[in-house]
Amino acid sequence: MAAGQPDKAEKVLKEAMKIDPMRPEPYIELAKIYINQGNIEEAVKILEQGYEKTKNEEIKRLLDEIKTGYETTEDAEQGQSKENND
Repeated sequence: MAAGQPDKAEKVLKEAMKIDPMRPEPYIELAKIYINQGNIEEAVKILEQGYEKTKNEEIKRLLDEIKTGYETTEDAEQGQSKENND
């Protein structure tokens, strides 16, 4: 995609979603951009939208990986916070 130009890539991918909402690739690529920017919540949101429309297994797998990793990170952070408070 537009390497080094995430804003341009985001715009192109969103337009691709409008043109053909049943193609999984734009959802996956946009989620990767959001992940690289550290915007996990937005990545999850776009993947959920993509899975709802396409029922694509690759989107589902990526969504599950992100949610599992995100929950694990949150649990670890909460554990550290609790230890610091004790």
